[in-house]
Amino acid sequence: VGSNVGVEWRFEGETAALLRFSPGFYGSEFGDSDDFNIPVTFGFAFKPSPSFAAGVGFYYNQFRAYQIAPLVGFRWIISPEWRVTSRLPDLNVIYSPSDDWEFDVGIRAPGGGFKNATSEKNRPGRKLDYIEVRARAGVRYEGFKPLNLYLTAGWSFIRRFRYGEFDEEYKTDGAPYVGLEAGADF
Repeated sequence: VGSNVGVEWRFEGETAALLRFSPGFYGSEFGDSDDFNIPVTFGFAFKPSPSFAAGVGFYYNQFRAYQIAPLVGFRWIISPEWRVTSRLPDLNVIYSPSDDWEFDVGIRAPGGGFKNATSEKNRPGRKLDYIEVRARAGVRYEGFKPLNLYLTAGWSFIRRFRYGEFDEEYKTDGAPYVGLEAGADF
């Protein structure tokens, strides 16, 4: 269970900076103080043209095997309806035919660093890296202001679990997935 708390600064021109903290319990025993972690994201973005923006930064997570990872990304507005966004390794192509509808396809690589419960038989209290690579398509509807809905579906074709301390890695077969998100913009 985690949350996001952050601040974004906008400077003269088209430059911005972001600092985000994601405190929470990233283990299998909710409330165990050993499972508490505060991943941090820090980055800068700049906009060299009205249709292109790029960013660089880093991500820190004490539960990952590689605790500090670089972040690189961009946003390219091809036309009012089409744009391409990337924060490596994620890549999305987005089509917005109206203010209320948005369709996208892309590749996403979610993951994280976690700790096993101390009561687990295998590797109790040990750090576990998890990564997935997904091909997906989605649709967002924002016609119920301030609410928005996002439906996504795809195929997870790489799923890897790694105990870095023991140099052990487990992989699973690919699988389909469906997700539904609801949010509000104020």
